[in-house]
Amino acid sequence: MINIYLLRHGKVDGDAALYGHTDIPVSVTENRQLLTQLQSALTGIKEVQTSPLIRCQKLAEQYAHLHHCPLTIHPVMREMHFGDIDGVPFKSMTEQEWLAVEPFWSSPSQHRLPNAESLTDFHARIVQYWKVLAAQSVDTLVVTHGGVIRMILAHLLAIDWTNAKWYSTLSIQNGSLTHIQINPDMPEHILVKTIGASIKGPTDE
Repeated sequence: MINIYLLRHGKVDGDAALYGHTDIPVSVTENRQLLTQLQSALTGIKEVQTSPLIRCQKLAEQYAHLHHCPLTIHPVMREMHFGDIDGVPFKSMTEQEWLAVEPFWSSPSQHRLPNAESLTDFHARIVQYWKVLAAQSVDTLVVTHGGVIRMILAHLLAIDWTNAKWYSTLSIQNGSLTHIQINPDMPEHILVKTIGASIKGPTDE
């Protein structure tokens, strides 16, 4: 079986906001802790893939260097682009910005944020990336975003990705692992082993 591990990046070093293409980092301390936790959580990784955004790429580079793995950067794996709202702290939003965000949260497929990527386009982009990822022949760590992980899972589990509850109810915490297995002899045989599993040890809680 081929193992694919989807790691959501660590908590970003900034105020709460919709961070899509905004290139905000994770703190050095947070990434150091994640790197240590990954040493215990994973074995046998032969390749690392990452989003080009620094909150993913920095950790991916460190892990790949430490384990002498090839690293591939996939621009198509960026988080959804939230347009004019992207990276704006919730506490700083104007009334007009909130009026745009609230219908998006209640029905993201029907309400596109100003100058943003549509949910339909985001879905198509991530399904395209999954087809590349599913062709992997070695165990692979993918450092990516919460929205990307949700879209991949919706695709694999045939879940309605237009349903707002898929995004508000399914918890994919920062620094969590989602484990997928693919049978190379029957590539259509895919198992979702874990979703959003913590990699923290007892002393990290």
